[in-house]
Amino acid sequence: MSWRLFVSDSDPYRKLLREYEVLVLDFFEDRRGVWVTARDVWEYVDERLGGETGFPRMVILSLLKRLVEAGIIENRKEERAGRVYSYYLMPRT
Repeated sequence: MSWRLFVSDSDPYRKLLREYEVLVLDFFEDRRGVWVTARDVWEYVDERLGGETGFPRMVILSLLKRLVEAGIIENRKEERAGRVYSYYLMPRT
């Protein structure tokens, strides 16, 4: 499945979003079978893009949600100290 299916060709930020998508896919490919947080994903992407994108973490959260809905990655939630934490996993194949 192509990550580009998640982005409209009419989107003015298409090129940057595609860079994000590819980096997120690379991140999960390198960590197959390991649960990670959205913050882990965002920090990886932000570092690779030089921290100059200006995109908020919400972009990553939205992409992760769509990937979960598409069945590409899995999601689990844990509650600790009254807060809910989400973890994401790309299953081993």
